[in-house]
Order: sequence, then C-alpha cells, then structure tokens
Amino acid sequence: MKRVEGIIEHEATENALRESKTLTDAVIDNIPLMIFLKEAKDLRFVIFNRAGEELLGYNRKDLLGKNNLDLFPTKEAANFMAKDRETLNSKAGFVDIPEEPITTAKKGVRILHTRKVCIKGIDGNTKYLLGISEDITERKKIEEALKGSEEKYRAILNCSTDQIFIIDKNLKFVSVNSFVARAFGKKPEDIINKPLKNFFHRPSELARFTNNIKKTLRGESQNIEEEIILQGKKGFISTQLNPIKNSSGAVVAVLGIARDITDRKDAEKELKKSQESLQSKVDELEKFNKLAIGRELRMIELKNKIKELEGKFSA
Repeated sequence: MKRVEGIIEHEATENALRESKTLTDAVIDNIPLMIFLKEAKDLRFVIFNRAGEELLGYNRKDLLGKNNLDLFPTKEAANFMAKDRETLNSKAGFVDIPEEPITTAKKGVRILHTRKVCIKGIDGNTKYLLGISEDITERKKIEEALKGSEEKYRAILNCSTDQIFIIDKNLKFVSVNSFVARAFGKKPEDIINKPLKNFFHRPSELARFTNNIKKTLRGESQNIEEEIILQGKKGFISTQLNPIKNSSGAVVAVLGIARDITDRKDAEKELKKSQESLQSKVDELEKFNKLAIGRELRMIELKNKIKELEGKFSA
C-alpha cells in the first residue's frame, strides 16, 4: 500500500514538474527579448527562445548544441565567449553589457544590450550561463539622429548673432544661446529652466512680453518691434515669435529670434532729422526763389514804366 502511495506521489511530482516546465517554456518563448542558456563547461546553447530565432535568423534546431564559434565571425565569437567567461568567474555573478554588435543571418549587424547571469546548481557549482539580450539598433539610430540634430541646433544657436531662445508653456526658458545670456548679463545655465519674471524688472515690459508669448502659445506667429531697457540701457529690439508643435499638432513651446535694432533705429532717427533739415532748406530756398522771382518781375515792370515815361517826355 505504501509502495502504491509512493508511486502515485512520485507521478504527481513528475506531473507538477512537467507542468511547471511547460509553463516556464511558454513564458520564455513569448518574451520579446532574446533569451538563451549555455552550458558553463563548453558554452554550447541548450535553450533558445523564439525572439532569439527571429533576431539571429536561425532556426533554434540549428542553434542548440552549437557555440558562438559555429555561428558568428571569429573575432565576434571570441568577444562573446570572453564575456561569458568573465560572467562565470565574476563574484557578482552577472555582467551587464550596454552595447555589443552581433552579425545576424538576415538583418545584418545589430546592436544588443545584453545581461549575462551565472546559474548555479543545488551543489553550488556553476552549471549554466543565462543571457538576456535586447535589440537596441533602432534606438541607437534615433539617438544618433537626435544627437546630430541637437549638435546642428546648438551650432546654429551659438553661431547666430541673433538672440535665440525657446520658452515652454510654463513660461520658462528651455534653451538660450550666448547672445540671450549676454543681453541679460548672465550665463546660459543661469537662465535655462528659470521663469521669465526673473529677468524682466520692469512690470510693464514683463506683462507685454508675457502676453506676446501667450498669444504665440495659442498658435499665433508674431513679429514685434519695441523699445526695451536691459541692464539699464534703452534700446530697440525686433522679435519674431513662432509656435513649436509636437507630432500631434499641439503647441508645446515658443521659438523666439530677437535682433538688436537700436543702431538701425538710431540711423532712422538721424535720417529723419536729415530729411527734416533738408526739407527745411528746400522750403527756405523755395521762399528765396519766390522772393527773387518776385523782385525780378518788379524790376522788369519798373524798367517798362521808365521806358514808357521816357517815351512821353521825348514826344
């Protein structure tokens, strides 16, 4: 009787183990990251999931029982195996590899973020190496593209002699170039993420500028010329404000490009004075001409009268 009970209990345990293994295999196979398990001794693959098959372009039947040297270029395989050994010999029991290239059968070279973990048996001896890899190729492309855009953007910012700035919906400076900082007598890092009110000390100017920013945040582009006072000096500035929209079309910030036009305004003022002075001289000349012409006409008239009188006396 006890023997029968033992057999039943043994079968129940085996069934539970099989069910547990089936469940574990299903979970591993449906995780969207490449997961593999290698024997610690010769680093041959004993488990490979579906995501790994799709990434590498191999059927798992062609992967199991193989090691890296059977699948990848020699130098690449040697690097993988060196990291495997480093993991197996490390005290921490794991190694995180932020970026590593891998040559696939159908997708060319991809970039992986891999974490390798040492798996020990009940006896405490190392049995396996577990690997979990995420394909970060597209993310790296996006990061590189953004990095390139950011570098171009910063180059434009710093090469331009205009004052260029971005203000967010919270009315804080998100980005400024050196000319904005110079206008405020600050460094760029002292302005970024700070509110507008920290830099406009005249309430009327702050109110006017804030209203213009709010209009632009509602989607209205603006081109403004105004008199301002910065660092105690009066001047004129021309500012173009344009809304920045996200991919959904919603306005998220304002791009401003401002140019000091004080010299131009001073030149216009001097030109106006010159024009007024010239006009005054023209008016005076016209008056003089009228007087001269009038005098000349009177002289002609007087000469004619003299001739007329001379004619009468001679008769």
